[in-house]
Amino acid sequence: RNLERQVPFVFYVRDVAVFKYLADFVYFRGRERIIEDVKGYDTPVSRLKRKLIEAQYHVKIQVTK
Repeated sequence: RNLERQVPFVFYVRDVAVFKYLADFVYFRGRERIIEDVKGYDTPVSRLKRKLIEAQYHVKIQVTK
């Protein structure tokens, strides 16, 4: 429920926006918030950005291939 597409997450270092990560889908399954990214090919850069966003926002991003 509450499906959102192309949801931006901004990564900050010392209050400076370094990059914006666009999650393909964000939705709720019951009370759990699901952040999902669909990848045809997962690059080292996309993996790094995902890990940084997960650390800053304390979330887990689900990757669907």
